Amino acid sequence: DDLGYYPNQFAESFAESSTSYRRGIAALSLYLSSSVYRYDDIREALLNLGFFDIQGYAFNPADTDEVQETLDQDSVANVVASKKLIIDGEVCVLVAVIVRGTVGQEWYGNFNVGTGSEHASFYQSCLDVEERLAGYMSEAGIPREKTKLLVTGHSRGAAAANLLAAELDGSLTYADQEDIYVYTYATPNVTRKSGTDSSAYDNIFNIINPKDLVACVPLPEWGYGKYGITLSFPEEG
Repeated sequence: DDLGYYPNQFAESFAESSTSYRRGIAALSLYLSSSVYRYDDIREALLNLGFFDIQGYAFNPADTDEVQETLDQDSVANVVASKKLIIDGEVCVLVAVIVRGTVGQEWYGNFNVGTGSEHASFYQSCLDVEERLAGYMSEAGIPREKTKLLVTGHSRGAAAANLLAAELDGSLTYADQEDIYVYTYATPNVTRKSGTDSSAYDNIFNIINPKDLVACVPLPEWGYGKYGITLSFPEEG
C-alpha cells in the first residue's frame, strides 16, 4: 500500500509507550489543537504533515477568523485523520482526533455543569466525538494491532478530549493504553469521580497555566478534577 508522505516523521516518538511524556508529541498536539478552530486551517495542516482520510464534523462552512458559529451549545466540532508510520520496520496507522475549543453558543454550554458526576455539556461533547470516531474507525477498517490513537484539544476541546480519553482507556476498543496518546491544553475540570489520577489514565497529559481560570473550573472545592496527569507551566522564568 502507498505509505503516503513522511512515514518516518514522528515515528520515533510514537514508538514509545504513551505513558511516557514525549515533547515531540506534545508539540505536534499543540500545533493541531491550535489549528482546528477553522476546518480549512486544520485540513491544510494535516495534509502538510502527511495525513489522509481527513474528516471534519460539525464545522460551519461559513466560519471566518472573525465569526464562528456552532449548531449545538452542548456539542463540539472535531476532526479525525490518519497517517501511516513505520515503527520497528512495521507499518501502523496513527489516527488523530482533534477537538475544537469553544466558539459561538458553546460558551453557554461551558456553564452547563449539570448534576451528574461528569460536567454535562463537556460529557455530551465527548459522546458526540466518540460516536464520530466509532463511525470513522468502522469505515477505515484499521486492524486494532496496527492502530495508534492521538487525542488532543484546547479549552472546551481539551475537556471533551480528556473525557474521551478516559472512555477509550476504559474500553480499549481501538488500541491498548500504551498506544493511546493524549495531550490536552488549558484543560477545564470535567468530573467528580474518584480515581482520576490512577495508573489507568497515565497516558493522559493535561498541560495548563496555573494562572488560567479556564483550567481551574468547575472548582476543585466542588469536587471536580480531570483524568490523568496535570503538568503546569513554570510560574517564573
